[in-house]
Amino acid sequence: QAEFAARPEPYPDYKKHLILLEREAEALRERVVQRAQAMLANGLIEEVEGLREQGIERNPSAASAIGYRETLAYLRGALARRELEGAILQNTMHLVKKQRTWFRSQIREPDVSIEASLTAAACTDSSSPRIRSTSFSARLRPAICSARVAA
Repeated sequence: QAEFAARPEPYPDYKKHLILLEREAEALRERVVQRAQAMLANGLIEEVEGLREQGIERNPSAASAIGYRETLAYLRGALARRELEGAILQNTMHLVKKQRTWFRSQIREPDVSIEASLTAAACTDSSSPRIRSTSFSARLRPAICSARVAA
Protein backbone atom coordinates (compact mmCIF):
# COMPACT_ATOMS: atom_id res chain seq x y z
CA GLN A 1 0.00 0.00 0.00
CA ALA A 2 2.83 2.38 0.78
CA GLU A 3 4.33 1.75 -2.65
CA PHE A 4 1.02 2.60 -4.30
CA ALA A 5 0.59 5.75 -2.20
CA ALA A 6 4.11 6.88 -3.16
CA ARG A 7 3.33 6.84 -6.88
CA PRO A 8 2.80 10.20 -8.58
CA GLU A 9 -0.77 11.29 -9.09
CA PRO A 10 -1.96 10.46 -12.61
CA TYR A 11 -2.83 13.40 -14.88
CA PRO A 12 -1.82 16.06 -12.35
CA ASP A 13 -2.82 18.92 -14.69
CA TYR A 14 -6.49 17.86 -14.73
CA LYS A 15 -9.11 18.49 -12.07
CA LYS A 16 -10.76 15.29 -10.94
CA HIS A 17 -14.31 14.99 -9.62
CA LEU A 18 -15.27 12.22 -7.23
CA ILE A 19 -18.78 10.98 -7.89
CA LEU A 20 -20.40 8.54 -5.48
CA LEU A 21 -23.39 6.56 -6.70
CA GLU A 22 -25.41 5.34 -3.72
CA ARG A 23 -28.52 3.25 -3.17
CA GLU A 24 -30.66 3.18 -0.01
CA ALA A 25 -29.96 0.08 2.10
CA GLU A 26 -33.48 -1.37 1.84
CA ALA A 27 -33.66 -0.85 -1.93
CA LEU A 28 -30.24 -2.46 -2.29
CA ARG A 29 -31.28 -5.44 -0.18
CA GLU A 30 -34.40 -5.91 -2.30
CA ARG A 31 -32.27 -5.94 -5.46
CA VAL A 32 -29.97 -8.54 -3.88
CA VAL A 33 -32.99 -10.71 -3.00
CA GLN A 34 -34.33 -10.43 -6.56
CA ARG A 35 -30.92 -11.26 -8.01
CA ALA A 36 -30.47 -14.36 -5.83
CA GLN A 37 -33.96 -15.59 -6.69
CA ALA A 38 -33.34 -15.00 -10.40
CA MET A 39 -30.00 -16.83 -10.27
CA LEU A 40 -31.66 -19.89 -8.74
CA ALA A 41 -34.68 -19.71 -11.06
CA ASN A 42 -32.42 -19.44 -14.11
CA GLY A 43 -30.41 -22.58 -13.40
CA LEU A 44 -27.62 -21.74 -10.95
CA ILE A 45 -27.62 -25.26 -9.52
CA GLU A 46 -27.39 -26.84 -12.97
CA GLU A 47 -24.68 -24.39 -14.00
CA VAL A 48 -22.59 -25.24 -10.95
CA GLU A 49 -23.14 -28.96 -11.50
CA GLY A 50 -21.69 -28.55 -14.99
CA LEU A 51 -18.79 -26.44 -13.70
CA ARG A 52 -18.13 -29.00 -11.00
CA GLU A 53 -17.77 -31.70 -13.66
CA GLN A 54 -15.24 -29.43 -15.39
CA GLY A 55 -13.21 -29.04 -12.19
CA ILE A 56 -14.28 -25.69 -10.73
CA GLU A 57 -13.30 -26.90 -7.27
CA ARG A 58 -9.66 -26.97 -8.40
CA ASN A 59 -9.91 -23.22 -8.97
CA PRO A 60 -10.28 -21.66 -5.49
CA SER A 61 -11.05 -18.17 -6.82
CA ALA A 62 -13.92 -19.35 -8.99
CA ALA A 63 -15.20 -21.87 -6.44
CA SER A 64 -15.36 -19.21 -3.74
CA ALA A 65 -17.43 -16.73 -5.77
CA ILE A 66 -20.71 -15.86 -4.10
CA GLY A 67 -23.42 -18.10 -5.49
CA TYR A 68 -20.97 -20.78 -6.62
CA ARG A 69 -19.55 -21.32 -3.11
CA GLU A 70 -22.98 -21.85 -1.55
CA THR A 71 -24.20 -24.01 -4.42
CA LEU A 72 -21.10 -26.19 -4.18
CA ALA A 73 -21.80 -26.60 -0.45
CA TYR A 74 -25.36 -27.65 -1.33
CA LEU A 75 -24.14 -30.15 -3.93
CA ARG A 76 -21.69 -31.64 -1.39
CA GLY A 77 -24.55 -32.03 1.10
CA ALA A 78 -23.19 -29.44 3.53
CA LEU A 79 -26.18 -27.14 2.95
CA ALA A 80 -29.87 -28.01 2.59
CA ARG A 81 -31.72 -26.78 -0.51
CA ARG A 82 -34.01 -24.64 1.65
CA GLU A 83 -30.90 -22.90 3.07
CA LEU A 84 -29.27 -22.15 -0.26
CA GLU A 85 -30.98 -18.86 -1.11
CA GLY A 86 -30.52 -17.57 2.44
CA ALA A 87 -26.82 -18.40 2.38
CA ILE A 88 -26.37 -16.56 -0.92
CA LEU A 89 -28.26 -13.55 0.48
CA GLN A 90 -26.26 -13.51 3.70
CA ASN A 91 -22.90 -13.68 1.94
CA THR A 92 -23.92 -11.12 -0.68
CA MET A 93 -25.09 -8.67 1.98
CA HIS A 94 -21.83 -9.18 3.86
CA LEU A 95 -19.95 -8.26 0.67
CA VAL A 96 -22.23 -5.25 0.12
CA LYS A 97 -21.46 -4.00 3.63
CA LYS A 98 -17.74 -4.48 3.07
CA GLN A 99 -17.85 -2.63 -0.26
CA ARG A 100 -19.92 0.25 1.13
CA THR A 101 -17.49 0.63 4.03
CA TRP A 102 -14.55 0.65 1.61
CA PHE A 103 -16.17 3.28 -0.63
CA ARG A 104 -17.00 5.50 2.35
CA SER A 105 -13.39 5.28 3.52
CA GLN A 106 -11.97 5.99 0.05
CA ILE A 107 -14.41 8.67 -1.09
CA ARG A 108 -14.85 10.65 2.12
CA GLU A 109 -16.01 13.89 0.54
CA PRO A 110 -17.26 13.28 -2.99
CA ASP A 111 -17.84 16.23 -5.26
CA VAL A 112 -21.21 14.70 -6.08
CA SER A 113 -23.27 12.02 -4.38
CA ILE A 114 -26.14 10.63 -6.44
CA GLU A 115 -28.92 8.34 -5.29
CA ALA A 116 -29.01 5.36 -7.66
CA SER A 117 -32.80 5.43 -8.05
CA LEU A 118 -32.62 8.94 -9.47
CA THR A 119 -35.20 9.62 -12.17
CA ALA A 120 -34.93 11.99 -15.10
CA ALA A 121 -37.36 14.42 -13.44
CA ALA A 122 -35.40 14.49 -10.18
CA CYS A 123 -32.18 14.86 -12.10
CA THR A 124 -33.32 18.05 -13.79
CA ASP A 125 -34.71 19.49 -10.55
CA SER A 126 -31.92 21.65 -9.16
CA SER A 127 -33.44 21.46 -5.67
CA SER A 128 -33.47 17.64 -5.61
CA PRO A 129 -32.00 16.37 -2.33
CA ARG A 130 -30.99 13.19 -4.15
CA ILE A 131 -28.02 14.94 -5.71
CA ARG A 132 -25.68 16.37 -3.13
CA SER A 133 -22.91 18.54 -4.50
CA THR A 134 -19.98 20.17 -2.77
CA SER A 135 -17.16 21.64 -4.87
CA PHE A 136 -18.74 20.37 -8.04
CA SER A 137 -19.16 22.43 -11.18
CA ALA A 138 -22.85 22.92 -12.08
CA ARG A 139 -22.05 22.43 -15.76
CA LEU A 140 -21.30 18.73 -15.07
CA ARG A 141 -24.78 18.07 -13.66
CA PRO A 142 -26.49 17.51 -17.05
CA ALA A 143 -23.78 15.09 -18.15
CA ILE A 144 -23.97 13.09 -14.93
CA CYS A 145 -27.76 13.03 -15.06
CA SER A 146 -27.72 11.90 -18.69
CA ALA A 147 -25.34 9.07 -17.87
CA ARG A 148 -27.34 8.04 -14.79
CA VAL A 149 -30.74 8.06 -16.48
CA ALA A 150 -29.42 6.17 -19.51
CA ALA A 151 -27.95 3.40 -17.31
